[in-house]
Amino acid sequence: MAMVSEVLGLKFKATVYHIGDGYFYYKNSTDRNKFYLRCAVSKLCPGRGNMPRQPEARLASSLVTSRPHNHPPQPNWLDVNTLRTSILRRCETTSTPYRQIQREESERVDIDVAAELPYHALSKAMQRARRAANGPVPSTLQEYGEALAQNPRNERTRTPTDVESCYDLSYAPSY
Repeated sequence: MAMVSEVLGLKFKATVYHIGDGYFYYKNSTDRNKFYLRCAVSKLCPGRGNMPRQPEARLASSLVTSRPHNHPPQPNWLDVNTLRTSILRRCETTSTPYRQIQREESERVDIDVAAELPYHALSKAMQRARRAANGPVPSTLQEYGEALAQNPRNERTRTPTDVESCYDLSYAPSY
């Protein structure tokens, strides 16, 4: 028998449940015996469902839809969100331009999936991801220097020995 599939969701520590019919659910609340689910595709969707709390009892037939969705099935939703996550992870970890990241990551997936995530739909999220990874803006010059010294992106601008030697005049070549 087919089981309810669980995959990692977009939100922190969130799980998405689905049975392969194109509809996806987040856990909304928990009862003693059931998980109550809500649509993961759209916050405006009234789609609701429930399933048993015990993992061994979660057959595909045990996920019961209590309110219908107001949108058609989204079979590419998981792939689109996987692409979105990989794009945002690259924004956090590299200094590559946003458009280049979006283009390179989109080339790795099916064209139908890439078409659902155009650049303009991701640009703000990409900026937020990079800004969050960089931390707060320093308020003093000393904090700024410490931030530069700790940032791994600045490795190529450091000297082979350490940051302090950049300001040591004896380290400078003589002419």
